[in-house]
Amino acid sequence: MGIVETIEGDNVEVFVEYMDSYRSTSDTHKDLLLSYYKERYENLDLSAIVIADNYAFDFMRDHYNDLFVNVPIVFGGINNFSMSQLFCEPIHRRCSDIQST
Repeated sequence: MGIVETIEGDNVEVFVEYMDSYRSTSDTHKDLLLSYYKERYENLDLSAIVIADNYAFDFMRDHYNDLFVNVPIVFGGINNFSMSQLFCEPIHRRCSDIQST
């Protein structure tokens, strides 16, 4: 069972976004994603954001204040993760109980 199947239910609405980072990582692509996410989520009250790869983690770290201020973040699947990646504003204040395996 995946993340969506685990958390989706009667009182939970799940939004899934694919960043297509394997085909495009240009600054133009990132700017388009930023614009899209701003428009898509500006009037929604999100309970959490789930991040599942390095590209999404880096994108969120760079644009968190522009998009989802004060929304908790859950992340996994980050290759070569180190705690130092969190210690930049503002993402470290939104993460807690970090466990590494």
